[in-house]
Amino acid sequence: MPEKFIENLFSRETFTGKDVINLLPDYDWKIDIMPILSKLVNERVIFVEPGV
Repeated sequence: MPEKFIENLFSRETFTGKDVINLLPDYDWKIDIMPILSKLVNERVIFVEPGV
C-alpha cells in the first residue's frame, strides 16, 4: 500500500469502501483491498459500523 494512502486513511474518523477505491484507483477491490481491510478488522485496527 502506498504510504500516502495509509496516512490519508488513518487521518479520517470514518471512511467508506468507495473512499478506499478512490484512494487506490489502480488496486482491485477483491484481490488487493478486501484482504487488507479484512485483516485490519480482524486485528481490531479498524471497526465496521453496520448500516453505514
